[in-house]
Amino acid sequence: MIDEAVVIKRLRKSRATLWRWNASGYLPCYKLGGKNQYKQSDVERIEKGLK
Repeated sequence: MIDEAVVIKRLRKSRATLWRWNASGYLPCYKLGGKNQYKQSDVERIEKGLK
């Protein structure tokens, strides 16, 4: 799992974009310890699609 702040930097997207992607199911978000976390495989899938 990857912390939200790291995902924002890696994908160069805003928190609002991550929220929209979560709402649409494109990038699911998981609450762990009160923080938003993302699966590394999901982030890598998006990185490959963006490049």
